Amino acid sequence: MTRTVTAVRLFLASPADVSEERTIAQNVAGELNRTIARALGVFLDLLRWEDVLPGMGRPQQVILDQVAIEDTDLFIGVLWNRFGSPSGKASSGTEEEFEIAYQAWHSAKRPRILLYFCTRPAWLDSDQQLEQRSRVLAFRSKVGNIGLIRSFETLGEFESLLRNDLSMYLLSHFSRDPIERNISPNLREFSRAPEIAAGKKKMICIPGGEFHAGEHCERQTVEEFWIDETPVTNSEFWLFVERSGYAENDPERKAQAD
Repeated sequence: MTRTVTAVRLFLASPADVSEERTIAQNVAGELNRTIARALGVFLDLLRWEDVLPGMGRPQQVILDQVAIEDTDLFIGVLWNRFGSPSGKASSGTEEEFEIAYQAWHSAKRPRILLYFCTRPAWLDSDQQLEQRSRVLAFRSKVGNIGLIRSFETLGEFESLLRNDLSMYLLSHFSRDPIERNISPNLREFSRAPEIAAGKKKMICIPGGEFHAGEHCERQTVEEFWIDETPVTNSEFWLFVERSGYAENDPERKAQAD
Protein backbone atom coordinates (compact mmCIF):
# COMPACT_ATOMS: atom_id res chain seq x y z
CA MET A 1 0.00 0.00 0.00
CA THR A 2 1.35 3.41 -0.99
CA ARG A 3 1.74 5.82 1.91
CA THR A 4 0.99 9.48 1.33
CA VAL A 5 3.71 11.88 2.48
CA THR A 6 2.85 15.50 3.26
CA ALA A 7 5.47 18.09 2.31
CA VAL A 8 6.06 20.89 4.82
CA ARG A 9 7.83 23.82 3.17
CA LEU A 10 10.28 25.80 5.32
CA PHE A 11 12.00 28.99 4.20
CA LEU A 12 15.20 30.01 5.96
CA ALA A 13 16.01 33.74 5.95
CA SER A 14 19.55 34.37 7.16
CA PRO A 15 22.33 36.87 6.31
CA ALA A 16 25.90 35.78 5.62
CA ASP A 17 27.16 35.98 9.23
CA VAL A 18 25.00 33.04 10.39
CA SER A 19 26.24 30.49 7.87
CA GLU A 20 26.90 27.94 10.65
CA GLU A 21 23.31 28.30 11.82
CA ARG A 22 22.15 27.66 8.23
CA THR A 23 24.09 24.40 8.21
CA ILE A 24 22.59 23.44 11.57
CA ALA A 25 19.06 24.15 10.29
CA GLN A 26 19.68 21.91 7.29
CA ASN A 27 21.03 19.14 9.54
CA VAL A 28 18.12 19.40 12.00
CA ALA A 29 15.59 19.20 9.15
CA GLY A 30 17.39 16.12 7.82
CA GLU A 31 17.45 14.53 11.27
CA LEU A 32 13.72 15.12 11.79
CA ASN A 33 13.00 13.74 8.32
CA ARG A 34 14.66 10.49 9.39
CA THR A 35 12.82 10.32 12.73
CA ILE A 36 9.67 12.12 13.90
CA ALA A 37 8.65 13.55 10.49
CA ARG A 38 8.97 10.15 8.86
CA ALA A 39 6.86 8.57 11.61
CA LEU A 40 4.16 11.20 11.03
CA GLY A 41 4.19 10.82 7.25
CA VAL A 42 5.72 14.27 6.72
CA PHE A 43 8.75 15.56 4.82
CA LEU A 44 10.44 18.86 5.75
CA ASP A 45 11.48 20.70 2.59
CA LEU A 46 13.96 23.38 3.66
CA LEU A 47 14.32 26.23 1.16
CA ARG A 48 17.25 28.69 1.25
CA TRP A 49 18.32 31.50 -1.02
CA GLU A 50 21.38 29.40 -1.90
CA ASP A 51 19.06 26.86 -3.53
CA VAL A 52 17.53 29.42 -5.90
CA LEU A 53 18.51 29.32 -9.57
CA PRO A 54 20.10 32.50 -10.97
CA GLY A 55 17.97 34.68 -13.20
CA MET A 56 17.57 38.14 -14.66
CA GLY A 57 15.89 40.98 -12.78
CA ARG A 58 16.01 42.36 -9.26
CA PRO A 59 18.01 39.73 -7.27
CA GLN A 60 15.58 39.64 -4.36
CA GLN A 61 12.64 39.25 -6.74
CA VAL A 62 14.37 36.32 -8.42
CA ILE A 63 14.47 34.62 -5.00
CA LEU A 64 10.86 35.48 -4.16
CA ASP A 65 9.54 34.28 -7.51
CA GLN A 66 11.03 30.83 -6.96
CA VAL A 67 10.34 30.45 -3.25
CA ALA A 68 6.81 31.96 -2.90
CA ILE A 69 7.15 32.67 0.82
CA GLU A 70 3.40 33.23 1.20
CA ASP A 71 2.87 29.57 0.21
CA THR A 72 5.35 28.13 2.70
CA ASP A 73 4.36 26.57 6.02
CA LEU A 74 7.18 27.89 8.19
CA PHE A 75 9.32 31.01 7.92
CA ILE A 76 12.55 30.73 9.94
CA GLY A 77 14.59 33.90 10.44
CA VAL A 78 18.04 33.89 12.04
CA LEU A 79 19.97 37.11 12.75
CA TRP A 80 23.17 38.05 14.55
CA ASN A 81 25.05 41.24 13.62
CA ARG A 82 24.40 41.57 9.91
CA PHE A 83 21.06 42.79 8.54
CA GLY A 84 21.88 42.78 4.85
CA SER A 85 21.85 45.16 1.92
CA PRO A 86 18.87 47.15 0.61
CA SER A 87 16.72 44.99 -1.66
CA GLY A 88 15.04 47.75 -3.64
CA LYS A 89 11.78 47.44 -1.68
CA ALA A 90 13.09 47.17 1.89
CA SER A 91 16.22 47.98 3.86
CA SER A 92 17.38 44.37 3.40
CA GLY A 93 16.38 41.15 1.70
CA THR A 94 15.71 39.57 5.10
CA GLU A 95 13.33 42.36 6.06
CA GLU A 96 11.47 42.13 2.74
CA GLU A 97 11.12 38.38 3.18
CA PHE A 98 9.83 38.84 6.73
CA GLU A 99 7.28 41.46 5.66
CA ILE A 100 5.89 39.10 3.02
CA ALA A 101 5.68 36.27 5.56
CA TYR A 102 4.08 38.50 8.20
CA GLN A 103 1.43 39.88 5.86
CA ALA A 104 0.59 36.35 4.71
CA TRP A 105 0.35 35.15 8.31
CA HIS A 106 -1.76 38.14 9.30
CA SER A 107 -4.32 37.37 6.60
CA ALA A 108 -4.20 33.56 6.45
CA LYS A 109 -2.29 32.48 9.61
CA ARG A 110 0.35 30.96 7.37
CA PRO A 111 3.33 30.66 7.30
CA ARG A 112 4.13 30.21 10.97
CA ILE A 113 7.00 32.60 11.77
CA LEU A 114 9.96 31.51 13.92
CA LEU A 115 12.59 34.17 14.68
CA TYR A 116 15.93 33.52 16.40
CA PHE A 117 18.42 36.20 17.44
CA CYS A 118 22.02 35.34 18.29
CA THR A 119 23.51 37.16 21.31
CA ARG A 120 27.03 35.74 20.88
CA PRO A 121 29.72 38.44 21.43
CA ALA A 122 31.40 39.76 18.30
CA TRP A 123 34.15 42.25 17.49
CA LEU A 124 32.64 45.12 15.51
CA ASP A 125 35.39 47.52 14.47
CA SER A 126 33.94 49.55 11.62
CA ASP A 127 31.14 52.05 11.15
CA GLN A 128 29.50 49.72 8.65
CA GLN A 129 29.48 46.81 11.10
CA LEU A 130 28.07 49.00 13.86
CA GLU A 131 25.40 50.32 11.51
CA GLN A 132 24.43 46.76 10.55
CA ARG A 133 24.23 45.78 14.22
CA SER A 134 22.01 48.77 15.03
CA ARG A 135 19.62 47.75 12.25
CA VAL A 136 19.42 44.22 13.66
CA LEU A 137 18.60 45.63 17.11
CA ALA A 138 15.94 47.95 15.66
CA PHE A 139 14.37 45.03 13.78
CA ARG A 140 14.43 42.87 16.91
CA SER A 141 12.63 45.59 18.84
CA LYS A 142 10.05 45.87 16.07
CA VAL A 143 9.23 42.17 15.83
CA GLY A 144 9.40 41.74 19.61
CA ASN A 145 6.38 44.03 19.86
CA ILE A 146 4.24 41.85 17.60
CA GLY A 147 5.31 38.30 18.39
CA LEU A 148 7.37 35.79 20.34
CA ILE A 149 11.07 35.67 19.50
CA ARG A 150 13.89 33.46 20.76
CA SER A 151 17.46 34.30 21.74
CA PHE A 152 20.49 32.02 21.75
CA GLU A 153 24.21 32.42 22.35
CA THR A 154 25.84 29.17 21.31
CA LEU A 155 25.34 27.03 18.23
CA GLY A 156 24.29 24.19 20.51
CA GLU A 157 21.53 26.35 22.00
CA PHE A 158 20.25 27.24 18.54
CA GLU A 159 20.23 23.60 17.47
CA SER A 160 18.27 22.60 20.58
CA LEU A 161 15.74 25.43 20.21
CA LEU A 162 15.14 24.77 16.53
CA ARG A 163 14.82 21.01 17.00
CA ASN A 164 12.31 21.49 19.82
CA ASP A 165 10.25 24.10 17.94
CA LEU A 166 10.08 22.07 14.74
CA SER A 167 9.20 18.92 16.69
CA MET A 168 6.38 20.75 18.49
CA TYR A 169 5.08 22.08 15.18
CA LEU A 170 5.03 18.61 13.65
CA LEU A 171 3.33 17.03 16.67
CA SER A 172 0.71 19.76 16.97
CA HIS A 173 -0.21 19.69 13.27
CA PHE A 174 0.28 16.09 12.11
CA SER A 175 0.05 13.71 15.06
CA ARG A 176 -3.06 11.53 15.01
CA ASP A 177 -2.67 10.82 18.73
CA PRO A 178 -3.98 13.62 21.02
CA ILE A 179 -1.77 12.33 23.82
CA GLU A 180 1.35 12.78 21.72
CA ARG A 181 0.30 16.32 20.72
CA ASN A 182 0.10 17.42 24.36
CA ILE A 183 3.55 16.19 25.40
CA SER A 184 6.65 18.24 24.69
CA PRO A 185 9.43 16.21 22.98
CA ASN A 186 11.86 16.56 25.88
CA LEU A 187 9.31 15.18 28.36
CA ARG A 188 8.39 12.31 26.08
CA GLU A 189 12.04 11.47 25.47
CA PHE A 190 13.36 11.59 29.00
CA SER A 191 10.38 10.77 31.24
CA ARG A 192 8.40 7.57 31.56
CA ALA A 193 6.15 8.74 34.42
CA PRO A 194 2.56 7.39 34.30
CA GLU A 195 1.22 10.95 34.30
CA ILE A 196 3.18 11.74 31.15
CA ALA A 197 2.11 8.53 29.46
CA ALA A 198 -1.50 9.53 30.18
CA GLY A 199 -0.99 12.82 28.38
CA LYS A 200 -0.73 14.99 31.50
CA LYS A 201 2.15 16.81 33.12
CA LYS A 202 2.93 15.63 36.64
CA MET A 203 1.17 17.68 39.31
CA ILE A 204 1.67 17.90 43.06
CA CYS A 205 -0.88 18.65 45.77
CA ILE A 206 -0.38 21.70 47.97
CA PRO A 207 -2.26 21.16 51.27
CA GLY A 208 -4.59 23.88 52.45
CA GLY A 209 -3.89 25.83 55.63
CA GLU A 210 -2.94 29.15 57.12
CA PHE A 211 0.00 31.36 56.16
CA HIS A 212 1.25 34.87 56.79
CA ALA A 213 1.54 37.30 53.90
CA GLY A 214 2.03 40.98 53.18
CA GLU A 215 3.97 43.77 54.84
CA HIS A 216 2.13 43.29 58.14
CA CYS A 217 2.26 39.49 58.07
CA GLU A 218 -1.50 39.16 57.98
CA ARG A 219 -2.85 35.66 58.55
CA GLN A 220 -4.58 34.19 55.52
CA THR A 221 -5.94 30.80 54.57
CA VAL A 222 -5.79 28.87 51.32
CA GLU A 223 -7.66 25.78 50.21
CA GLU A 224 -5.89 22.71 48.91
CA PHE A 225 -4.83 23.06 45.26
CA TRP A 226 -2.79 21.29 42.59
CA ILE A 227 0.11 22.75 40.62
CA ASP A 228 2.41 21.54 37.84
CA GLU A 229 5.67 20.16 39.17
CA THR A 230 7.63 21.85 36.35
CA PRO A 231 7.16 25.24 34.64
CA VAL A 232 5.22 25.57 31.42
CA THR A 233 7.64 25.93 28.49
CA ASN A 234 7.32 28.60 25.81
CA SER A 235 6.42 25.89 23.28
CA GLU A 236 3.67 24.49 25.50
CA PHE A 237 2.24 27.95 26.17
CA TRP A 238 2.30 28.82 22.45
CA LEU A 239 0.47 25.59 21.70
CA PHE A 240 -2.15 26.60 24.30
CA VAL A 241 -2.47 30.04 22.72
CA GLU A 242 -3.04 28.54 19.27
CA ARG A 243 -5.63 26.01 20.40
CA SER A 244 -7.59 28.07 22.92
CA GLY A 245 -7.85 31.33 21.01
CA TYR A 246 -6.37 32.96 24.12
CA ALA A 247 -5.49 36.23 22.38
CA GLU A 248 -8.70 36.25 20.31
CA ASN A 249 -10.87 35.96 23.44
CA ASP A 250 -9.24 38.89 25.20
CA PRO A 251 -9.59 42.28 23.44
CA GLU A 252 -6.44 43.68 25.05
CA ARG A 253 -4.30 40.69 24.10
CA LYS A 254 -5.82 40.62 20.61
CA ALA A 255 -4.86 44.26 20.14
CA GLN A 256 -1.29 43.44 21.21
CA ALA A 257 -1.17 40.46 18.83
CA ASP A 258 -2.42 42.60 15.95
